[in-house]
Amino acid sequence: MEVFSVTHRLVLLYMMLFSVLSSAQDHVRTWALDEIRIRDPFVLADPVSQTYYMYAQMGNRLNRQHNKQGVEAYTSTDLRTWSGPYSVFEIPPGFWATGPVWSPEVHLYNDRYYLVVTFTGADTLPASPGRPLNQQRGVQILAADSPLGPFIPFHNRAHTPAGCMAVDGTLWVEDGNPWLLYCHEWIQAVDGTVELVQLKRDLSDVYGESSALFNASDAAWVKNIREAGGEYRGKAWDGYVADGPFVYRTKAGHLLMIWSSFSEQQYAVGLAISQSGKIYGPWKQYDEPLFADNSGSGMILRALNGTLMLVVHQPNRGPEERAKFYLLEDEGNSVRVADDKPLIE
Repeated sequence: MEVFSVTHRLVLLYMMLFSVLSSAQDHVRTWALDEIRIRDPFVLADPVSQTYYMYAQMGNRLNRQHNKQGVEAYTSTDLRTWSGPYSVFEIPPGFWATGPVWSPEVHLYNDRYYLVVTFTGADTLPASPGRPLNQQRGVQILAADSPLGPFIPFHNRAHTPAGCMAVDGTLWVEDGNPWLLYCHEWIQAVDGTVELVQLKRDLSDVYGESSALFNASDAAWVKNIREAGGEYRGKAWDGYVADGPFVYRTKAGHLLMIWSSFSEQQYAVGLAISQSGKIYGPWKQYDEPLFADNSGSGMILRALNGTLMLVVHQPNRGPEERAKFYLLEDEGNSVRVADDKPLIE
């Protein structure tokens, strides 16, 4: 199995511990939620520490004081006032990924914390004529004993296939088996997909091959990104976007997935239901988005007091993105946003 050498692991651990300490000394302060620029927000409600941890790519910060790539976290006890940022993973020398970091999530699984994150490499991938540049991109899982890291990679490579532009990974555990969901990016696939692959029990690697659960164009509300007015690197391209899957089981046992794409209201959060009640589906798309208004890349948060919320970034326009928390109602067979005004912003 391809792993870091013992020496490399020790160097990596030292570097990340140093990064945490230097971040704590130089940058940590108190923030109001609306002061933190963040895309693809993910909040861990940690039952162990009774604390909320919100994860972001280092590049999201408005007042960046360095050019490092990695993942940082903010902590809170009320979801309104936050402390941070704390560096939880910094890309070390010799790591396969060198570019932007996207959509970090942290999950508590078997008494350890696992960072599921999208990395960007320096290499390009073959592209069809007339299509945009394909860039090396993959989803990787790292492990730590604390929600503040330092997170250690199992390998010097992504968990997802090397030739696939894979983004926005999330973890789902069903019947004791862990699964990785991620998106095959529309830039390469044209019609983006949500993919599923089983993981080894320790999350160190995948087990078997990926399979597509659905295409972005399967949802009636999804618009071609060109028609929706979206651009990639300053140019309009044809394609159907699949972003940000997140899985939730309702109080009546129905299995739902939220995910994001472009609609008539620009960026939006869609909703699908598994007709088998299992992660492998088949998945049926709802005709209308769960939530639109140029917001997306969402997750469903069960707060420490039991309140259920949809967390999104809004608007989908840099550098104005902020995390917004909307009250969500579990209706048993589905979910709905209970109020069009944020509960927390």
